[in-house]
Amino acid sequence: MALGNPFIPGILAQTTCSVTNTSQFFSIPPTTGGTGQNASGGECIELSNVGPAVVFIESCGGSNGIVAATVANSYPILSGQCKIIGMHPGDTGISAIGSAAGPTVFYVTRGNGV
Repeated sequence: MALGNPFIPGILAQTTCSVTNTSQFFSIPPTTGGTGQNASGGECIELSNVGPAVVFIESCGGSNGIVAATVANSYPILSGQCKIIGMHPGDTGISAIGSAAGPTVFYVTRGNGV
């Protein structure tokens, strides 16, 4: 997928996460439906924070192991913010922690594009 293309979510590729102030790992489906460009697998994930707390994430899992997200050093997604990031080759999910007890609802959608 060329850079600059709009984000194309995979079919059935969304994961709903309930994030608290303890680091948790959330698996993201690699392929659950569709074929080719419409498959849920993809090299990018869209992160959407609809809860009240800031969520800090690490892309990890699979052959890369699970890295515990920390409030001090992980990638922040502010309340009401939506970002698209690339996943490392071999990653199967994210580790997430909230800045408050929560829970904070956080959506992760796998797909392609930016």
